[in-house]
Amino acid sequence: MEHGAEVAFIWNGEKYGISHAGGKITIYIWNQPRTTRQFDAPDEALEFMVGSDRLRDVSAQATVIERTI
Repeated sequence: MEHGAEVAFIWNGEKYGISHAGGKITIYIWNQPRTTRQFDAPDEALEFMVGSDRLRDVSAQATVIERTI
């Protein structure tokens, strides 16, 4: 996720994005800028709620639909 990489995934019918730029991890619901949250550390980002679940709990189960390296 370093150097501007981005991942888009779907969880419970909602599309989310995660990127890493400027030293921050950014997570958001696709096309909903007000949902954007930034985190300093991965452990903080893993606590982000995707729907009613924590990212930590769904990261291995979510459907990845796009990614950049």
